[in-house]
Amino acid sequence: MPAVSPCPLQWPETPPHSRDISSRESRQHRRSAPSQGAKMIWVIATVTAKEGHVQDVFNELCAVAPTVREEDGCHAYHPCLDSERAADKDNDPRPDTITVVEAWESHDALQAHRETEHMQRFRDNAGDWIADGDIRILSPAG
Repeated sequence: MPAVSPCPLQWPETPPHSRDISSRESRQHRRSAPSQGAKMIWVIATVTAKEGHVQDVFNELCAVAPTVREEDGCHAYHPCLDSERAADKDNDPRPDTITVVEAWESHDALQAHRETEHMQRFRDNAGDWIADGDIRILSPAG
C-alpha cells in the first residue's frame, strides 16, 4: 500500500502560553478555556478506510480540521496515522486506519460538534470510503 501524504496541519511547536498570541489565537484561547469545575473530555475516534481510500478520508479530515478547531469548546482536533517507527511485535501499523485525537470542554460541546454543517459535509463526502469507525469518549480520572 502506498504511503499516505501527510496532512498539512502541524502540532504547535510550542504551547500557546509560551509564544506570541495573535488576536485570533487569543480569542481561541479565551473561548476554549474550560469552565470552572468542568472536566475536559478526550475523544479517540478511529476510522478504518475501505481499501484504496485512506488518503481520501485523511484528506477530508485534514480539510475539516481547521474549522473544527474554531468551534466553541474545542481544545484539540488532530487526525493521525499509525507511526511505522513504533512498529514492534505488539504494535503493527494499520495502514488503512486514521485516528483522530480530540479534546472538548464538555459533552455538550462534543454533541454540538457532531451536529455542525461541516461535519455533516465530511460524512457526505467521505462516508462511502469508510469501512468502519469507533469512537471512545474518555473522562480524566481523578
